[in-house]
Amino acid sequence: MPHHDHVQAISGASLASRNSLLILVEDAKKAPRPYDRLLVDDTSRLARNIGDALRLADTLPYNGVAATAVTQGIDPEQKSACSLFDMHGIIDEQYLTGVAEKVHRGQEGRVLKGLHPGGRCYGHRNVSIEDPTRSAKYGRPAVSDVRLEIDEEDRRNTARQAGTYHDRDPRFCDKEAIKFANLASGEYLSGEARAVGAC
Repeated sequence: MPHHDHVQAISGASLASRNSLLILVEDAKKAPRPYDRLLVDDTSRLARNIGDALRLADTLPYNGVAATAVTQGIDPEQKSACSLFDMHGIIDEQYLTGVAEKVHRGQEGRVLKGLHPGGRCYGHRNVSIEDPTRSAKYGRPAVSDVRLEIDEEDRRNTARQAGTYHDRDPRFCDKEAIKFANLASGEYLSGEARAVGAC
């Protein structure tokens, strides 16, 4: 009986959060096995961490399961299959590292230009910088960049929430958390903890 499992939008950087794949690996160890061949689009869909890729490439065949990378045409019955899995595993891991470096460089460039690199910044709001020479949907100008602007109400709320957390659990005495709450409320004075209180 064919077993089908299709999962989208899960990173191959680690096996830790890939429950469906881990279940398939555990199923491969059962007797009788529910399947004898695992089809993946390409090796990067199996793992993008060379350690995980090598473990899977050993574990599956040991338990009698053939792992086939369809797009790359890697079939375990080929003599070169093991070497090809290893080579593509290294390439897949390098791709992930390269993407991370490019994203970081892009974020760094935006910060150096005084723009917002992305994500949520407590105590601030995003302000769109529109480009009047380009149109977006519904005839509005396209957004070319985003900068951050201090949001006083959000800063007060953030400080209040940190203080409330401390009030609920007195063990919450982390100096960095107190410093953060004081900075967020604008009441930080030369190392004194005023917004949340010293422990």
